[in-house]
Amino acid sequence: QYPQPQQAYGQPQQPYAPQPAYGPPTQQASIFAGMRTATIFKAGNYYQPGIYNVEIIRCKTLQTRKGPLGFVVELKTLASNNPAEQVGGPDKSWYQDMSTYPQIAQSEILQFLLAIYKIDQNDTAAVEQLKQNSVAILDAAVSDQNVLGGQCLRLVVHMKKTKGKGGDFSVHTWSPYDGTEPPPMAAGAPAPAPT
Repeated sequence: QYPQPQQAYGQPQQPYAPQPAYGPPTQQASIFAGMRTATIFKAGNYYQPGIYNVEIIRCKTLQTRKGPLGFVVELKTLASNNPAEQVGGPDKSWYQDMSTYPQIAQSEILQFLLAIYKIDQNDTAAVEQLKQNSVAILDAAVSDQNVLGGQCLRLVVHMKKTKGKGGDFSVHTWSPYDGTEPPPMAAGAPAPAPT
């Protein structure tokens, strides 16, 4: 049980009064007034450049602090060629912004699904069938059904310069899991860009 404020500090607590949207405050509000509607923010833990065998833990959607709706895949590392990203380390995330650049996110998620279902992107009939079923698959993936949980994939991560801003962002390339170990990474070398 939490102590009552007047018991903990010896002074009576003034009741919280919501502040008007505009105009001067009607009463001094607590610094913690927003706690009643607070949400928990979790920063992602993302992969560094390398080649990985990964297992999907779960997929989910989330609303970020800045507002965009995102699609998140939580992953467990099964094998890695990056010494800094080893098996048994913290779970990782792959995030796609579904609000700001939905066409880019949809293309990336389609590539992700192609790898899961082992569909060659040149097989237009199979790709089209997957696209038609993708909404149902993804809705089930982010639900309690967690239909993609437990699936294994090969993941190649490399860095790419952003256009205009000059920063870096990570590019994730998914392929079907074949059970082999990732090839060794040369000491200090970044993961090669996929061909």
